[in-house]
Amino acid sequence: MYYLYNKHYSEELGSAQVVDSIIQDTELKNVDKNVVYGDVYLEESGYVRAISSEIGYSYPRRIIITSHGIDTVDNITNQIIEDITNQQVVENIQYDIKKISDEPNPKSKITKLWKYAKANPSFFSTVIEKVLRIVLGGGGLSGV
Repeated sequence: MYYLYNKHYSEELGSAQVVDSIIQDTELKNVDKNVVYGDVYLEESGYVRAISSEIGYSYPRRIIITSHGIDTVDNITNQIIEDITNQQVVENIQYDIKKISDEPNPKSKITKLWKYAKANPSFFSTVIEKVLRIVLGGGGLSGV
């Protein structure tokens, strides 16, 4: 969804994205393309909308993020930042997260949080666990 969010807020605003390209570009080559309809129910949950289906494919060939998907990415980002801010963590992490939190542009905030998570493996694990809990229904989001 992060990928689709960034594509939405780029020169490709409103353009459907090819599922195969999403998987290739995001380095998720081992992901089952059926996840759009499968375990996470991205399409059925309203996070993305299928644009085109073709005979011979069990998944839609092109998808676009919905306003619900955009709101969810924004809310997950804000919830992760809030949770970390409220935890007892190392001071330099608090400082880094505060800088990210102060970013006024939502797309830049999400990009900075994602880059920070990828650069800090233990933090990355925390972020992924939080996202999965929220998306799979265990963590809930108020207002989404």
